Amino acid sequence: MTPIELDLRPPRADEKKMFYSAPTDADDEALATVGHLRADFGSSGKDFQSSWNPHNGDRFNTPEFKAALKEFVDSLRKSGGPLKSLSAMRKYCAERGAEAKLEDQGTYGFIAETEDLNYKFALRFTPSPGQYHLYLYAYDMSRQREYALEKESLLFSRLDESLLRHAEDLGSCPSVTDLHDIGGYIYAHQYLTEEYQFDISETERLLKFEDPLEVALSCAEMDASNLNRRSLTFYMDHAGAEENFPLADAVSPAEAPQQQMQAVKKHGARKGGER
Repeated sequence: MTPIELDLRPPRADEKKMFYSAPTDADDEALATVGHLRADFGSSGKDFQSSWNPHNGDRFNTPEFKAALKEFVDSLRKSGGPLKSLSAMRKYCAERGAEAKLEDQGTYGFIAETEDLNYKFALRFTPSPGQYHLYLYAYDMSRQREYALEKESLLFSRLDESLLRHAEDLGSCPSVTDLHDIGGYIYAHQYLTEEYQFDISETERLLKFEDPLEVALSCAEMDASNLNRRSLTFYMDHAGAEENFPLADAVSPAEAPQQQMQAVKKHGARKGGER
């Protein structure tokens, strides 16, 4: 049986979305949500009435996961645990909830992980009468990591294709400006593929564009000091990337270069190898 880390902790900033259902099926797939448990303590405050809601077509709800979830919930139902009763949850939140308050008034969020980091549980407590007292969202972290690696591999392939396309566009007699520009693409490609650490939201966002390398080069100052201070997402937001660069499904490959050049002119000339 998968060992459980029983010490609940407050969420990090990037984990706060895990206490609620993902807005789209694509987000649910990226998070590898197994499902969520909803429960209340009944009118007596001492019952435990629960229902299970599968996500992702219930395909991550394996026997291993079921055993891990049962062990986890049973441990929190024991004497002293926050799921023993409504009064126990209220006491737990009063003692440990200062850093765990969520935006919803009177609601607290706690995170727990299996020792092997294969599963993560996000528990949302609402210790008030007349409410669902618990929402527990479960995530398969091993599948989440697999999904992220698949998307990153796809992005790197797209970056390779983009660089080759720009190199082929140089022709047999490139100008000094052309060579300067291709130097910028080469530097950006090298930085993105060898040094920059993508998170899944950045990866999926870049994949939306017809030419992700063009977007990365034009939206970010491609140097380590800036990217260490700001994520690539910040630069994409700052440049209005969705409005100013062609999306993969929005234009044909023949139309994309012309639209990209218009976007570059709008935002200023590229600095080539200086980036």
